[in-house]
Amino acid sequence: MFDDITLLIPTHNRHGYLRRIIDFYKGMEIRILVADSTPAHFPGILENNVTYLHLPDLMLPQKLAQALLKVKSTYVAMCADDDFLIPSGIAECVSFLQSHDDYSSAQGNVLVYHKTGMFDKKVKFNPAYLDISSRMIDEQTPLKRLKQFFNPYRTIFSSIHRTVNLKYAYSSELKIRNLYLNEYLSGIIPICAGKNAELPIFYQVREFSSSSDDKLTLNIDGIIQSEACREEYEWYKAFIVNTLQNRLKIFANNLEVEIELILAEFAMNLKKSKLKKPVPLKKQIGKKIMRLPILGKTLINFSRKLEGKKSLSLLIKSGEDRDGLSRVEQFIKSYAYVV
Repeated sequence: MFDDITLLIPTHNRHGYLRRIIDFYKGMEIRILVADSTPAHFPGILENNVTYLHLPDLMLPQKLAQALLKVKSTYVAMCADDDFLIPSGIAECVSFLQSHDDYSSAQGNVLVYHKTGMFDKKVKFNPAYLDISSRMIDEQTPLKRLKQFFNPYRTIFSSIHRTVNLKYAYSSELKIRNLYLNEYLSGIIPICAGKNAELPIFYQVREFSSSSDDKLTLNIDGIIQSEACREEYEWYKAFIVNTLQNRLKIFANNLEVEIELILAEFAMNLKKSKLKKPVPLKKQIGKKIMRLPILGKTLINFSRKLEGKKSLSLLIKSGEDRDGLSRVEQFIKSYAYVV
């Protein structure tokens, strides 16, 4: 089932999370490659299917570039140390790519969870996106696909990728520090290389934390406006254009201008999404019900529980899905004391 895929786990200063994700895949015949930039070497004993690279203090692109040089499989998936890729979902995505040569990457539906305490009885899972139906980025030309990818944007960092495309995306010469700019590369290059499929399958469970690095990092809408980021951003665009031309052999007219316009439009949409919006009618009604004496809070909590079950049932459809989610929940709770 996993003969031709490698799971690449980048990590930094989070050996507790690393221990959990390695144990999650224990006993499975899947190649795992750990790229650890933590100053201290990982202290644990590793399984036979795990290759460990100690790359202290390297920036993310250099770390990924060096790790990808070690990947010999046709397919690779990058999994953050605090996330879980579901084995059955990995297998389905690989199968899809094997039978669809015009697709460069594939993924499935994603659930998110909040960090839990050691003694919490249940972990709360929710769909990552309000629109949880599958989608295809399937325009026929690279730049049209890139526009489609960014409108609306969903990360494909943890998709199953054709390895060659990620090797093009991450270079040891890449000096980009910004977390978002690095993440977008995992989409920009593969999307220009081929189509992306988001299949209607249970694929990933992702941790949500209000204090994670992505919540505290300047995004592209701010980067474009920042004089301090100008040199990095100009270098970034030049790297993309150079990769598309020299690696993917894409020679569209005015390629530099087209890339600039696509990123600028994405930045503008990000900025608009942050503007204060009117409170939806449903939420206004909910606030009024919440103020009702005695029953208000009970009614709202009951309604939220029903909505949660309904949305979850759209993603978790089979017994195999339920077993997979149950196993993830078990690991989240069992390892709460180390993460």
